[in-house]
Amino acid sequence: MGKRILKRMPDKGNEMIQINWKKSIRTKQLVLFAIFLTINVIFSIMLYYNATSSVKKSIYDKMNAQANFYLDTLDNNLNNTETMLYDLFSDRKLVFLVHPTNLLNDYELRDAYLAQQERIMSVKNSNPLISTGIIYLPNIGKKISDISIEEMTAQDYELVEQKYPLIDNIVNSEEGSLFMVSAGGPYNNKVDIPDVLFMVEFSEKRLQDTLHNFNTVDHSGSFLYHGGLDVFIESSEDEAVSIGILDKILPDLERNDIISSSDTISLNGVRYQISISWSDYFGYYVQYVPEKEILKDIDHYIWLLLIYIVGVTVVALILSKVIERIVHKPLNKLMVAFSSVEKDNLSSGVTEYGENEFSYLFEGFNQMQEKTKNLIEEVIMQKNLANQAELKQLQAQINPHFLYNSFFSLRNKIKRDELVQAERLASHLSTYFKFVTRNDESNVPLKNEVEHARSYTSIQQMRFYDRIKVNFEELPVQFEEILVPRLILQPIIENALEHSLEDKQENGVLNITFLVKENILEVHIEDNGKPLTDSQIADLQRKLEHTDVITGLINIHRRLKLYCGEAGGIKIQRSLIGGLEVIVMIDTDCI
Repeated sequence: MGKRILKRMPDKGNEMIQINWKKSIRTKQLVLFAIFLTINVIFSIMLYYNATSSVKKSIYDKMNAQANFYLDTLDNNLNNTETMLYDLFSDRKLVFLVHPTNLLNDYELRDAYLAQQERIMSVKNSNPLISTGIIYLPNIGKKISDISIEEMTAQDYELVEQKYPLIDNIVNSEEGSLFMVSAGGPYNNKVDIPDVLFMVEFSEKRLQDTLHNFNTVDHSGSFLYHGGLDVFIESSEDEAVSIGILDKILPDLERNDIISSSDTISLNGVRYQISISWSDYFGYYVQYVPEKEILKDIDHYIWLLLIYIVGVTVVALILSKVIERIVHKPLNKLMVAFSSVEKDNLSSGVTEYGENEFSYLFEGFNQMQEKTKNLIEEVIMQKNLANQAELKQLQAQINPHFLYNSFFSLRNKIKRDELVQAERLASHLSTYFKFVTRNDESNVPLKNEVEHARSYTSIQQMRFYDRIKVNFEELPVQFEEILVPRLILQPIIENALEHSLEDKQENGVLNITFLVKENILEVHIEDNGKPLTDSQIADLQRKLEHTDVITGLINIHRRLKLYCGEAGGIKIQRSLIGGLEVIVMIDTDCI
């Protein structure tokens, strides 16, 4: 027995119940409320952090989209500029200027110069990042820009000679200047100065302005970095932040050759969300946004979250008090009723308490109390029936007539030297008396019950072999181990032999068969003995249900009813072979 936790105290005539607080429903209720609050807090925090993550992801996506758009635009413009530079060298008028002849008069020469100026202006206008464009013609000593046509100076010749080896690079950087050069073909190291050199210079200021246009969040910034070209162009108001972020990520850029990524870094106590992308012309494009600027729009939700948690806590405490008031009184009433039942008082019911769930519970308690009384009465009845069955079993054990007849048959078989038959009879007697002398089990496996009935039948058949033929089917294997009440088959077979087939001097038949109908196993015991009228059969069936006189059949019927429920029991009907058929019904679902 476990430790008792109930203590009864008198209170104005009513028995009150005190419960160990550790095991009380109120404590469990408070624990549940605490769990509910904890789940709410955890869920709210998760919701907040999920919203934070969503905002961060949105900023990441926006930064990546801006980077892709900006770099696509930048690369497309530079690619277009590169294409236009190559197209410039296919102009016939440029060929005449590069290789001068006496075929051009002054007018045609001027027209060729102006045509090249127009081409330069076209290239410049195609890309807003271009600040200047110049064509150098060393063979004729001219340089053509979008605004002038001038004689080349010594510095110009020196510049051409310096820039010519760089023509194979897409973009070049020298002394803070970004430019693109082309000579119409690859670099030839055997040539000091090319026939023509086209140089386009990009405006760093315009690059900074385009970068600045994408700084849509306060204190955000971006920069272009190319280690090989020594390019660093930044657009923020605080250049130190861009330099600090570059210092942070530079080892990774140089070691991993990162093309695109997103990350969070900390600089001087401030966390930044950064996005890194790659440009084929200007190298890495890095954007950064302070995390506090990203989250400032949802910071006020923290206060709403705290208010929500406090509100839920207050509501939970109020609900706890209300539930205690609504539930505790009727619950204590029910506990008092259970205490009364514990004292073996099964007659005191519980009056209804309002029109709510407790009234249904009290009604159920009253029904349970009534059913308990009925079950106790049924158990007592079952015990009495079992005692009567055991008494009959004891009577069978010491039945001198059965013993005398059995041993007399055994003696005669031995005397007639029918040793095989005598051995079989002795074996059946051993099995029979082994079963009937074991009184410690009220329920036995069905195969044991069938074996006992078969032994009894075989003994009687060997005595009356010239008068009665017995057909005893084998029990289906799947039902061998189900438990059934003891002595539910042998008494019925004994009844058939003693009352139905007793006057049969020959051609007596006794059939024991098994039939399965859904979840019901039926054992059919039929004979061709005395024929019965319909009224006699109906009277026998009625007595099974409505009589106080306990016979062998009625005992078996009622025990099966108590054991298997309404589906179990005995059914009596006329046999197809002329006598009586008794059907023993066993509900396999109740086993």
